[in-house]
Order: sequence, then C-alpha cells, then structure tokens
Amino acid sequence: MSRAIGLAIVLGLIHSPAAGASAATWEAALAAETDTVVFIAADGALWKAPFHLAVRETLWSPRGEEQLSRLRSSPDGPRVAWISRADDADTTRLWIGGRRQTAPRARYFAPEPRQFGSLHFEPRTPTVEDPDFDGARWLTPNAMVLRPSANPLAWLWDGSSVVFGTQDDLAVVAADSGRAREVCVALIIELHALDPTSLFLGRVMVQNQRGQIVEDWHLIYPFPGRWRLFPAFGLDPGRPWTASSTTVWWASGAKIRAVRVHDPAPTVEVESQDPVPWLHYDPSRRELQWAAGRRLFRRAEEGGAPSAIRGLGSEVQAVLEPRRGALRGLVTANSLLLWENGTDGVRALSLGGLSPVSLLMTRGGEAYVAARRPGRKGPVLARADTSRGVLAPIETPNVRGGLVYASPSGAYIVLAPAGPRVPETFQVYDTRSGTWTEVVNPGFSGWELLEPR
Repeated sequence: MSRAIGLAIVLGLIHSPAAGASAATWEAALAAETDTVVFIAADGALWKAPFHLAVRETLWSPRGEEQLSRLRSSPDGPRVAWISRADDADTTRLWIGGRRQTAPRARYFAPEPRQFGSLHFEPRTPTVEDPDFDGARWLTPNAMVLRPSANPLAWLWDGSSVVFGTQDDLAVVAADSGRAREVCVALIIELHALDPTSLFLGRVMVQNQRGQIVEDWHLIYPFPGRWRLFPAFGLDPGRPWTASSTTVWWASGAKIRAVRVHDPAPTVEVESQDPVPWLHYDPSRRELQWAAGRRLFRRAEEGGAPSAIRGLGSEVQAVLEPRRGALRGLVTANSLLLWENGTDGVRALSLGGLSPVSLLMTRGGEAYVAARRPGRKGPVLARADTSRGVLAPIETPNVRGGLVYASPSGAYIVLAPAGPRVPETFQVYDTRSGTWTEVVNPGFSGWELLEPR
C-alpha cells in the first residue's frame, strides 16, 4: 500500500457520565497514529483529522434532523461517499468528499421494499450490521433505530464513480463532477461491489412466474449505455467468493462456480470431494486457491487440473483474513495455521483452548489474534508466537461483548463493548510496548479505512 489513510466514524448517543479519572486522553494515547481519518461528531458533523485527533477541520455538518445513513470509502483510498436523510419521507442526499471540497452529488427517494409487500428494515445509522464496512463499528442496532428505507451504495472498482439505488432505478455519478444518470430500471435494496472486477452483486425486488414480488440475488453487469441484471446462481454475500479483474469465483458446497466480465453464464470450475469453506485468488501467481477437507489446493486462473498445495492434518473450520498482508489464518480443530500466500509456508500454532475470531496485522508483519475462551465474557488478545508454535495469550481486560479492531497502522489494538450506545472508554493495546491503556472516548463508534484495497 502506498499510503495509509483511515476514516473514523463517530455517531452521537454519547453517555453523559464522565469516564474514570485515570483514563488517558485519545490524543495522548494515540499520538503516534498519524493517518488521516474522518470523525463523525456527536452532533453528526464530519471532522477531517489525524487519527490522534490533535487538529481537525469540519468536512460536513447535518442540517436540522438530517442524519448520516451509510458511508463507503473508495477502493483507491482518498475519498468517501455517504448518504443522509432526515426521515423516510425525506429525500436522500448523496455526498462525496475527502479529496476536494465536499459537495452534494445527488438527491433522490430511497428504495422502500414495504411498498411491494416486503418486510425490510435497516438501521438508520452505521452499525456493526453494515455490509462491507472496511474498518470498525461498535454500535449495535435495536428496534428503535430500524427504518424501512434501504441504503444501497457502492463504488466502482477504480474509484471513479459511485453507484446507488433509488426508489425507481440504479444510478451512477462520477466522483469528481457531473450529474447522476440512471443506468438500470430495477429496485435494488442491497449492493456489493465484486472488486476488482467491474461487476456488482445486488439483492433485487423481482416478479416471479406467479406474478409475486420477491427478493433475489442478481449479478449486475455495467454494459455500455445500459446495465443489465443476470441470475446469481447461488452467489450471495454469505458464500465464500473471490475475484480477479476478469472473473468471479464462488463456492457452493463442494462446487466452485465462476462468471466472467464478458459472459454472465456460470461455469462449474471445480468439483471437490469435500465442501469448500474458503477460496482466494493470488494475482502474483494468477491462480485460484482453496481449502477442502484436510488439504489446500490450487489451479491456474485459465483452468486445468487442480493440484494439492499441502495437507493440513484436519479439516479447515474457518479462515481469518486480515486487512493487510499476505498471511492467512486457517483454523482447524486444534491449531491455527498461518499460511503465507505466495510462499506456501505454513506455521502451526497450538490453540491452547482459544477459539480464534479475527487476525490482526501490524505494518511490521506481527500477527495478533482476537479469540474467545470458554467461561469468559469478553474476547482475549493473543500474540502469534511462531518461535514456540503457540498462541500466546495476552492479559486482556474482560470487556463483556467486546469487539476488537486494529488502528489504521496496526500499531494499536482497540477493544470496547458493542452496544446501542457509544462506549465511554476504550481499552487500547500498544503492540510496541505490550501495555493496555484505558482511553476516554472523544466521541466515536468506529472508523472506515481509506487505505487502497
């Protein structure tokens, strides 16, 4: 990555009681974290500032009852798009900012599936349930914050334009200038970019053969002039998938299927003897890699017979993929296998009773794991000790329902409880000193990274 920019999101709902007197300030504890971020203040304003928040500038301020609904960082890093509205009867505003002066780029009515008999509700502001967020969230939604408006929003793979859904169609607007244009007449209620291809996956309200309006997943092809929808043939965000610039592969049970950017007809690429819980495209080798049963496999992007990379001893139960780096964590019954993509080297770490949840990497290549432990209310942080072949638990504050995220550089690991309110304090682990610090929350509930993906 050429540079590191982060986006921190601060939502309101701040507790009024003061934190403990011993807690450090965010500015002091995170002074070394200089990546540029955008905070959402308690009043909903956006501040552009270094991650340590020593200085700031106002990027955007809501008017009246207007609230932030969703936001997405651009895949190339420097910009962010967000949508806002006051309520479901109000028009939705699309904004783009970060590189140049913030400007409203479109105004429209959001999709409401209930108009077609579908019971669809989403949180009115960003939460842990946001699809495809790239950073951190701690707010969890409850019934009081659910709204019937859908919020489909995504970037084109190259960061040149933003794609969004309205009550009538799918539209696109260039990031720098120009008016939005309608590209497909369809009611799309969820949108996922299949980067690095130009394709999208959308959950669409369609009419079935009985004349009923139902929700179904479709592939969206941005053909010149008009974009077209094609059946997704089992691809949905919950399935393992990966992509090159020209092909999207996904696993359905023991089969791996694919579509090409020039051909929406799916093909069966691999028929395995065992279910495929994970697959990955390696651009350096131009090959597809996947786990099945007790082995890792590879195959050239263009096709051909699969070959085994190595055996694993036991079946892969989950795969942990960090935000940066070539390391992957393959979780088996008793071990965490750190597989370095590109070298095929595997280092086995004994779990020691831990159940890994996420893999966190520093820019220096150190690996940390957030894990669950039986009988404990909060997560445990552990260091990947490859010299001893173990996950070495770090004494971790017991935060019930806590979620763990790395700072933009990975030098700090931030722990706080997820819930309907913004936490008063964070527990921050400094990977260089090996110490925890309680830090007063200056008023945010997460962040969205603006590093190139």
